[in-house]
Amino acid sequence: MNRYLSDVLMQPESVRKALAFYEAEGYVEKMNELRKIRFDKVVFAGMGSSHYCNFGAAIHLSSKGINAVAKSAGEILHYDRNSITETTLLVLVSQSGESGEVVKFLETLPKSARVVAITNEATSTLGKRGDPTFLLHVASEESVSTRTYLTSWILSGLVARALAGDLDARYLAQIREGVDLLEKLVKSHEEIGAKLKAFMPNQRYICYLGRGHSYSTVFGGALFTSELAKYPAMGFDAGEFRHGPFEMVDESYGAMVFAPDGASWDSNVRMAADIASHGGKAILVTNRRPAGESKNLLVIEYGRIDEAFTPLIDIAAAELFANMVAESKGIEIGKFRWGSKVTTVI
Repeated sequence: MNRYLSDVLMQPESVRKALAFYEAEGYVEKMNELRKIRFDKVVFAGMGSSHYCNFGAAIHLSSKGINAVAKSAGEILHYDRNSITETTLLVLVSQSGESGEVVKFLETLPKSARVVAITNEATSTLGKRGDPTFLLHVASEESVSTRTYLTSWILSGLVARALAGDLDARYLAQIREGVDLLEKLVKSHEEIGAKLKAFMPNQRYICYLGRGHSYSTVFGGALFTSELAKYPAMGFDAGEFRHGPFEMVDESYGAMVFAPDGASWDSNVRMAADIASHGGKAILVTNRRPAGESKNLLVIEYGRIDEAFTPLIDIAAAELFANMVAESKGIEIGKFRWGSKVTTVI
């Protein structure tokens, strides 16, 4: 078993240990203190998976009527710096705390700017700037993010719910339910890997499609697949995909469609079925099995849980696909050719 796959399979155990640390350190109580801060906008920012992990947090705050966005730290640094005001609450995420754009952005901020930091390194540039700083408290991976991504997603969500006034023990209990479902899914990794290899042996690339809370998985999955397997992977809003990119679909086309039971389940299932009916291969990742299947449609199903928590689980499908492709290509899994685990060049 390669190191990356081992990291994937160890995610449930790592997350449980991190959750125990958060409870011991009183993270819920500390985060609930954030509501005392005066702010008129919340900006979640990071780079790569530390950007994508924030989509669900921003969606939750927006659903509560709170002005919130999740943006690339580089986009803010170069083009949107003037949108950050004295009453903007910044939630910056960087696993290393040294990502180039995050560090440069911090240099432009006045000391009065309020920064909530989410990082794995307390003594990093971001870790020292945070007020407060919340540590992921997981072992760093050798290659592509797995547990650091999941714990970043969890902490971002905890901050959002604290700011919305609905962070309590029940939320942590739902996280644990999600971890249990993740564990069941990754325990079937050999069966899932074999099905993926048999189902999609010759596709030239893969598109990850989803909406809403699934954005984290869509764009994180595309990043991990490109990075790990050196294989073309693209992330699309599933609705936007119909507005032009659907023309890519033919017998060489492959997609993974994320369809959690929720607001857009019908539309996402229809998308997977339409891709299959036009000759493409569609992997449908869902917690609610659709009625019909076809030779061009493969369903990966996991247990029922609220849509907001599904990114904790369905990322494993993208991780296992990336591992399958890398092994099939015979590449050295997890080895960087042109970059490194921490990107400091902007």
